[in-house]
Order: sequence, then structure tokens, then C-alpha cells
Amino acid sequence: MFLSPLRLWQGRVTVTLKILLINPPYLTLTSLLATGHQIPLGLLMVGGSLLDAEHEVRLLDAERHHLSYGAIVEEVKRFGPDIVMTGHAGSTPAHPVCVKMLTAIKWACPEVLTVYGGVYPTFHCEQILRHEDTVDVIVRGEGEAVSIDLVEAIESGVSLHHVLGIAFREGAQPILTSPRPPIQDLDVYRIGWELIENWDYYQCFGLGRAAIIQFSRGCPHHCTTCGQRGFWVNWRSRNPVKVVDEIEWLYRTHDIRFLTLADENPTTNETEWRRFLEKMATRRVPVHFFASIRATDIVRDAAILDLYREAGILYILVGVESTDSDVLRAIKKGSTTRNDLEACRLLKQHGIFSVLGHMVGLKEETWESFRTSVAQLIHYDGDFVNVVHVTPHSWTEFGRQVRDRLTVQPDLSKWDYRHQVLTQPNLSPWKMFLAVKWLELRFHGRPGRLWSILRMKNPFLRQQLLWTSFHTGLLWLGEVILELMGILCARHPAMAMAPRPDPKKSQEALRQIGESYGKPATRRPKVRRVDYTGFLGDGLSRKKRSGSASKNRIISSGISLAGPALVEQNQYTDTAKCVKDSPLIKIDGNLLMRIFERHPLEGLTVIK
Repeated sequence: MFLSPLRLWQGRVTVTLKILLINPPYLTLTSLLATGHQIPLGLLMVGGSLLDAEHEVRLLDAERHHLSYGAIVEEVKRFGPDIVMTGHAGSTPAHPVCVKMLTAIKWACPEVLTVYGGVYPTFHCEQILRHEDTVDVIVRGEGEAVSIDLVEAIESGVSLHHVLGIAFREGAQPILTSPRPPIQDLDVYRIGWELIENWDYYQCFGLGRAAIIQFSRGCPHHCTTCGQRGFWVNWRSRNPVKVVDEIEWLYRTHDIRFLTLADENPTTNETEWRRFLEKMATRRVPVHFFASIRATDIVRDAAILDLYREAGILYILVGVESTDSDVLRAIKKGSTTRNDLEACRLLKQHGIFSVLGHMVGLKEETWESFRTSVAQLIHYDGDFVNVVHVTPHSWTEFGRQVRDRLTVQPDLSKWDYRHQVLTQPNLSPWKMFLAVKWLELRFHGRPGRLWSILRMKNPFLRQQLLWTSFHTGLLWLGEVILELMGILCARHPAMAMAPRPDPKKSQEALRQIGESYGKPATRRPKVRRVDYTGFLGDGLSRKKRSGSASKNRIISSGISLAGPALVEQNQYTDTAKCVKDSPLIKIDGNLLMRIFERHPLEGLTVIK
């Protein structure tokens, strides 16, 4: 049983909760072979606010350390948290991994409260709560403020009905509270950088230690394939000076040399964006950036692209999406092929690498459409191309438009933009894969591009092009090998290294993992479905749907407690009044006794 220390605050007993933030073990070839592992920024943002609220918080990066579910359970048992929080930037494909991980944790530690956040659970919270007993609470939308409100409600005994921006169960029924308004001042909540134990684990683009930071949130545009506008609601930015201060601190304190701007559209406010660039250029901090910027904004900023370079902008992902003007209009891109061409020309002129984001599947693809696309992309003369498959997320306008269309990929773990999801009438899945790989090879392997890299005069830029080209090739080769292995195993099952996974057997395996680290069980215990009317100790102040009622006692008009443990007042009137006047609290008598034995408070006596 996990026990959290009690503290007296403003005349009432409160609890310093132990909170474990887990980055799930969702591994991709991109992180393994290409860019490198990235810090879990979303969890660090939540962790910073929880640390400031004086809770004991730890980060477990199961992705970076390639941990198995069993190893994760071991770490959970070792730390003994009251709450486990998880979520992942790759929200949809990481969802199956998150659920499996939480299942293993719940089996071993059923008393732990599990909290799940991110884009996918935000828009699928009812479905998840109905089908996944191991998820207790879902944070919908931005996590910093909601997480603090949630923990304070648990800590003080306030009903979760009063916490905005969450979903939870009441009995078997999912309950969605009202949405929490977006955070207007993004500088109110800090990032918990101290949760990173070893910065050497996070290195990108061969430039050394790397981090991710946000300058802004949201996007004012209405692209039908993107759901960022729905998640962030509106565009907001941080104070540019404070962002630059933080970047300089990261460099001087942790030797951070590379930063990814986790912004959908950092250039929305031209004035604030320029202030950020000017401050970075003035400070001369030797860091480089990867950013996603629209072609139209690059063309708009043609006169200050030298400032981009002075500020450290090195890679820009330009979402061209399609080389077909009709498709760009259909998805409401708000850009043109002329903008895309000019943006690539300007970036090359100023020594900034362009990564062209090209999306396939937006129309009925044919071999001819692929030939046309690759010719146009070569004409743009970008430095790299990132080909992705259109993915019909239910919260996007495009997803709603094609919801009746057949899919070739029901496995959510492959809704990662690297796998085809929607059917194509003219090309079978293996032909689509072959066409995409041909496009990538044709673009990156053309002799003129390779020769231009070798004769580049700037040694730093040449080294970067060589490093990125090499790792892009590794990723391409890795994806081809995995696809070929999948095809061979599907056609010749005897060649498979392992049988096709059986959902029932997978569930049984997770049960065995949990039981091996928890109490032995002959059948699956019922996961508590609770309404959180109050909290004291380690989270067992929950109303069970079933089970022995004798384990629960109610304090409503005094502090004497019937049952295995009796807590009686001596002299500490304020504490007694706090318990007496608190909302209806259900607690476990044995647990209360163990808490006060381990964390005694003056004036309180345990009578056994």
C-alpha cells in the first residue's frame, strides 16, 4: 500500500501526493534511426505546475529507456505513487501502448489513480472510459491548469464534478465536465526541466543535447486535415523575452544546443515573432532550431530571413501538403504552389534547410499522380521531403468527410502518418507503399542534389546535410525492410518469428505481468469505478461499486471513527474541525491507522 505524507495547511489536513509521470514505451523508427529521442514536453509542462504545488513528482521516460511493461510496473512499485499520469505527443498511435501500460500498472497496483491526457483521449474520452477500466480520469485539452485543479480536488475532498476539463466515471457512466477555458497567459505555468535526469539521453540532428520548447499554441487557419485548432481552441503566445531567457538558461545550465519549436504556427503574430527573433539574435546563444512555418509566412518575411538565420533557425518544415492546386483549395490550405516554390527558393538563398511536408491520399492516387508530384517537388528544390499519409482523425473536418470510406489499417498503432489508412481505388496498399518509397528515393537520391551537397562551401551546412541525409536513408531502408518482412510473414505464416497476437492472450499476458509484481490472483479483480467525493491518504477514499461495505466508514459529524482504527481528539482543535467540517469522506480504517502511525501529527492519537 502506498502512503503519502500528510501536512497541515491553512487549518486543514492536506496530502503531499506522489505523482509519477510516465512517457509510454511507444517506439518509432524515426526516433531510433533518424532525428533521435525527444523530451516528453507535455509531461514536463504538467510536472512543473505540480512541483510548484509542492507535490512529489517524478518522470519515468519508458520510451527513451525502451522499458517493457514489466519494468515499468517495477518502477511504479519502487516509487509508490498515488497518481500515475501519462500521455504522448504521438497521441493516436501511442494510445494502444498507453492502455496496455495502464492495464499492467492497475493489475499490480489497483489503488493507484490513473490519469490519461493528450489529443486522442481528449476527443475519445467517452469511448475510452466505457471500454478501458484501467483509465480512471481523462484530462481534456491543455493539461497544466486542469491537472492542478484535479489534484487539488482529490487532495481536499471536492467532488470531481467541479473540476473543469476532465472526464471520469460515475458508476458505469462516463461524466464529462464543462471544458476549461484556454490558458491566456502561457507564462503562468513553467516547464519542469528538473525532471530530466540525464540530458545526454536526448540528442537530435547530431548537434548535441536537445530540448523542445513552445513559443505559441494554436493556429488561426482552417486546414481540413489538421485538428490543432480544435484542441488548442485559439492562438496565444508567450512573452518573447521570457522564452529567450529560458532558452539561454537551458544552454548555460544544461548545454542545450538544439531546440524544436513545438508550435503549430509560431509566426501568426508578426510583431511578436520578430521580437523573438531579434532577442535571439542579440543574445547570440549558440543554439539551432527546427520549426514548422507556413510557406505564406516565409514569403511574407522575405526581408527578415537573414534575421531567421542569425536567431538560429536551421530547419523549417514547410507543409506544402500537395502539389495540386485543386487539392490545396479543397483542404482549405490557404496557400498556393507559387507560395511553396518561392518559400523554398528564399530558404535556400539564406542557408536554411527546407523540409517539404507532402501528404498522399488526399485524392485518388495513380502512378501518374506520383510522377507529377515528384517532378513538382524536385522543381521546388527543397532539401528534404517528408511524405506522410493522410489520416482521418475523427476530430478533423477531413475525418468527418471521409468517415464512410473504407480503411485498410484498423490498427491505431499504425495511424502514425507513416502507414496508409484509407483505401485507394487505383493502387493496392503494397503499390501505394512502393510509390511512396519511390518518390522519396527519387527526390533524395537524384544526382544533382547529391553533387550540390558535396560541393557546398560552408562546412557546417555540408556536415548537417550529410548527417541528415544519412539518417533519412537509414529510416527509408528500415521502413522498407519492415514492410517486406510484414508482407512475407503474411503470405508465409511459417516465416513469422511469432504468431499473430491474440487480444485475449495479450490481455492475459498483461494480467500476468501485473500479478507478478502485485498480489497473486486467480481471476481479474474488479477495477474500482469511483466517484471521488473526497481524499485522505493514498486515494482509497473512493466509493466502491461493489465489495464489503464494512471496509468503508463515514465521517460526517465528528472525528471518532468506528472500525479497526479509532482516531480521537486530544488538543489539536483545528485539525479536528477540519475533518469534522470536511465534505463527506469515505476512508479505509486500516489505511488511516497506517498513515498516522507512519506520519504522526501532534494532537492525534491512534487507538488500536
